[in-house]
Amino acid sequence: MLDEAILFHLLQTETNFAPHFAIKLLTSFCILYGPITEQNCNTYIVPYFSLSYIDNRWETDGYLQLRIKVIFNNLPLPKYVFQLMTVALLNFDKNVAYPAEVFHNGTLLGHGNSATHLVHDHNSGSVTIQVSTLVETINSSWQRLIEVTNFIINQTTSV
Repeated sequence: MLDEAILFHLLQTETNFAPHFAIKLLTSFCILYGPITEQNCNTYIVPYFSLSYIDNRWETDGYLQLRIKVIFNNLPLPKYVFQLMTVALLNFDKNVAYPAEVFHNGTLLGHGNSATHLVHDHNSGSVTIQVSTLVETINSSWQRLIEVTNFIINQTTSV
């Protein structure tokens, strides 16, 4: 999370664009997500600057797990493309009022009794999207998994 005042300062010192315009530009290219209002303060999420990584516990995150793994064989994507996928998932619901954790290699979004994970590995050229859910909500969870995957692919290819 990056406080709006710090982001404005960085943009004023590092670019010739007006901060509000620069933020809109960075948001449109899925480089940052926000603003998120917390305690009367706006913050932004910039996954690239996250120092923590998702460990492998997400693979066994309770409940039933529905997973899609996309492997970009022989298609060397730039590292930033994987960061764009993280922001695309945050943009999917347009409301990160539910618990969200952002890591350098993906994100975890909790919603109700389920969670959506996006984990990417630029070294192997793969992205995994997983929905962990209760058995009772398997139908809507499959639908969410397909919608999230389509959205991320469309967002990534349109940037």
